Amino acid sequence: MKVLILEDDEQLSELLVEEIAEAGHTILGPAETVSEAFAVIAGGDMPDLALVDIKLRHGSRGTEFAKEATHRFNLPCIFVSSDVGDAIQHRHVAMGYISKPFRPATIVDSLETAQSIIEGKVPERIPDGLELFQ
Repeated sequence: MKVLILEDDEQLSELLVEEIAEAGHTILGPAETVSEAFAVIAGGDMPDLALVDIKLRHGSRGTEFAKEATHRFNLPCIFVSSDVGDAIQHRHVAMGYISKPFRPATIVDSLETAQSIIEGKVPERIPDGLELFQ
């Protein structure tokens, strides 16, 4: 699966890249702002899923990315944020959320769950740490 990472914390972004790549997925980005994330998509490589932090640098908001990406590209998004209230408020534009801090295994297991849902299957299990909105 091709996974776009929208995360402005460099250390966390590196952790996500490492864990997701080790699980055999392709990384797009990482992007630190909404405009960078859309530039990745404009480059012609459409992700299958985006992991989206909500509060980004320079006032950039992951919720705005999720809203536009869902509307324009039907791109499934999962919020990865400590701002659970904002994630829940914007649940109509995301598949679910993972609350920070999280265990790296939660991300990998959540990708498997998301892939099942994207393929129209019922996931075998929902990993601890992933809250689905659907």
